Amino acid sequence: MTINPKVARIRAALDDYRFEEAENAFWASRPILQHIHDFAQSRLAAPYSTMLAVMLREVAMIDPRWVLPPIVGSHASLNLFGIYVGESGGGKGISEAVAREVLTHNEIVNAYELPNPTLGSGEGIVAQYMRLTKPTKDAAAVPFQYNDRALFSAAEIDTLSAVTSRSGATLFPELCKAFSGETLGHSHAAAEKGLLVPRHKYRMNVGIGAQPTRSNVILQQIDSGLPQRFVWLPTHDMYMPDHDVTEPEPFYLNTLAFELGPEEGLREFTVDPAICAEIRAARKAVVRSGKGGIDSHKQLTKLKVAAAFAILDERNEITLDDWALAEYVIYRSDRTREAIQETIEKAELEEAKSKAEKRGKAEGITAKARIEEEQSAVTMQAAKLVRQTVAGNEYTGSELRKKLAMNDREPYYDRAVALALEQGLFKEIPVRSQGQVGKRYVRLTTAQERGEHD
Repeated sequence: MTINPKVARIRAALDDYRFEEAENAFWASRPILQHIHDFAQSRLAAPYSTMLAVMLREVAMIDPRWVLPPIVGSHASLNLFGIYVGESGGGKGISEAVAREVLTHNEIVNAYELPNPTLGSGEGIVAQYMRLTKPTKDAAAVPFQYNDRALFSAAEIDTLSAVTSRSGATLFPELCKAFSGETLGHSHAAAEKGLLVPRHKYRMNVGIGAQPTRSNVILQQIDSGLPQRFVWLPTHDMYMPDHDVTEPEPFYLNTLAFELGPEEGLREFTVDPAICAEIRAARKAVVRSGKGGIDSHKQLTKLKVAAAFAILDERNEITLDDWALAEYVIYRSDRTREAIQETIEKAELEEAKSKAEKRGKAEGITAKARIEEEQSAVTMQAAKLVRQTVAGNEYTGSELRKKLAMNDREPYYDRAVALALEQGLFKEIPVRSQGQVGKRYVRLTTAQERGEHD
């Protein structure tokens, strides 16, 4: 299957560094994308973050038994994670609100209230799907699943910092498991603490608002692979026009085909063979090198985004067009994440410079204080030499040294004598003894002593 010319224009424009043309081609490639773009601008929301919110919402409503085929390893979940990147008040909430209204569905879907809990602890995630029955005198409480899909949200990434800083926090490990649809929770002797959500029995999507300089709480989890599991898109729109955009007519999306009967098992999306070959080749390269790095989960995240595009096109087949559109979204995600990392590195550098300057000033003040303290001590010892001697008398160096306390001789004697000579309190005279040239010190009369004699 060949790529639609409208979609092919995106890659061609990117290859020639015609970024604005690539962006326009992306939004124009499908009617639903143009609708999301125009609807977002009509409501003064950023198109990319609105599209991300739409994807998270629509995929979250798909039965969790719909999975990606085992191209690498086992079946993978459609669960999708996204981060809305922007300063506080930059539009994350607006994007999510607009996403609820940008599409219309049939009456059943429109009436469905998708659970939208706040992202908190790992235990809190499990509680959104599992509960215990009420115990009776004849039977103990047993776990049961009361919900199978939810769109978790965190308005500010600082919330995660507070949660994950607690001892024994399990949020990040649970997110890593949820991304692949693995079993959530941990075994525990206490029934209420040992609730488990079976693999591929839940749909869990996550949307987080993140200020660039606060995003390290996610980015520093690179070893666990967490940042690679998110799609990072901006809440700003540099192409927002000055004129008001007319709100487009409602766009109907039919997702009833994704509903499954209660007895049905896993259902796989079909994936174009060329996509499978590309994913497998990328995985082989990782296996050979043993290195994944920041982009170790890029192929799976990209496939999930491609699946979201298929869902928005009312299909369960992932085509080369879906893959090409996902490639552009991941390109935008990478650029957004890289910009965040540059912002953080710049902020850390500025902070380090500021601390160094403050430390330098503090050390300078301390050094100055030490010098002044030393000078004061030398002055005191010079004054002591004057007090311990008599004007007009001569003294050898050994005799003068003994005028100071034993502990003060080594650190202060030489400098005290030099200061006394400089201030005219002593006079140095050369002497010859047994063929050797030496020196003596004549104690001179001080101004105070002259005043007393007068």
